[in-house]
Amino acid sequence: MPQLPAALPGQLLQWYDENRRILPWREKPSPYRTWISEVMLQQTRVEAGIAYFERFTAALPDIPALAAVEEQQLLKLWEGLGYYSRARNLKKAAIQLMQEHNGQLPADFAALCRLPGLGEYSAGAIASIAFDIRVPAVDGNVLRVAARLMNDARNIEDTAVKKEFRQIVWEVLPQHRVGDFNQSLMELGALICLPNGRPLCESCPVRDLCQSCAAGTQLALPTRQKKPRRRKEEKTVLLLCRPGEVQITQRPADGLLASLWEFPTLPGLHTSAEVAELLSVPTEAVTPLGPATHIFTHIEWQMQGYRVELPPETPLRVRFHPRGGAFRKLSHSLGLCCLLKDPAVTRCRGSAPAKFPQGAGHGGRPRRSAPHRAPLRGARQPGQGPGRPPAGANPSYQPSFPVPRRTPPCHHSPAPIPGAAAAASCLP
Repeated sequence: MPQLPAALPGQLLQWYDENRRILPWREKPSPYRTWISEVMLQQTRVEAGIAYFERFTAALPDIPALAAVEEQQLLKLWEGLGYYSRARNLKKAAIQLMQEHNGQLPADFAALCRLPGLGEYSAGAIASIAFDIRVPAVDGNVLRVAARLMNDARNIEDTAVKKEFRQIVWEVLPQHRVGDFNQSLMELGALICLPNGRPLCESCPVRDLCQSCAAGTQLALPTRQKKPRRRKEEKTVLLLCRPGEVQITQRPADGLLASLWEFPTLPGLHTSAEVAELLSVPTEAVTPLGPATHIFTHIEWQMQGYRVELPPETPLRVRFHPRGGAFRKLSHSLGLCCLLKDPAVTRCRGSAPAKFPQGAGHGGRPRRSAPHRAPLRGARQPGQGPGRPPAGANPSYQPSFPVPRRTPPCHHSPAPIPGAAAAASCLP
């Protein structure tokens, strides 16, 4: 098995102490803040995540507040980060922590791995940074740094290779300042050992330890498997406007962008005449808004937008199902829709309280009472990166390396979830 050089921790920690970035979760550390930052940064660049982190922790400063927050407010706080299952998993984990750990994150790597949304990397980062537990935290940055240091040309996305790299990093971990060392590896990958074949080797503090730099192969590493081509989907997006109002609809509770709000959308690309015929309005009431493209990890939406001016007395009788490629005319008002006050449709995002008409929920199921304000989704999701966040908890998880415990497992009796007074308004 390849090995990282024994001198790596000493040299890297010295560089880290002098060059680490000033980040809010580092300057005011706590297990909770470390947890929130690690989950946010799973699919978000550090620079983009700072403002979201500060807004989120100001509204939800601790685990009891997170456990008690309403889902719509939680999603509004998360708005713009993408991959909303991460936010939902945070709330699920907070409830579990209130019930099983007296509202505290456990100083136990295996117990952290059993929380919803935390995989081996995130649990390792929290355990080492917050509790100085001697476990590795191997993300994409660390995999790239390790592959170049060892001049290892194997595919770093292979499961067996990842497992071996975690073992290799564990063997070189120092006895103390484990969290700082894990962060120094990540920091080296983020600032110096950059991806896409452009490492700054002349500025690297461990250049003398790097086998790929000595061999001249650093530009070819790491090796990754070829990504499949994105599936393209065509959609027609409608801004259905009555005087001062614009209609939005809620997506299904599962699948892509689950439970988020959007403008009514038809599958396929339609002409102005087709939209006018569908809505029984004059052709001149339909204004093309031009094309737009939005890219997810595996899907690319190619969209055409139209603004449709409806008379004040027009009933909302068209329901657009975002799946299945069909639309239905209903004999009652649109379920799961809201009308937003709209001085200009392009500025409707959170501009005024929403009105939620009574009616059947999605798919005919009884709907829950709607909140006063709802998170809206536009086309863009800034900070959305490749890959997907970890799945839910794995009760049978066993780490692939020895894991010391700082304290015995927590066996507190379930605790009630108090109200979250700090989780007041999250709207900008």
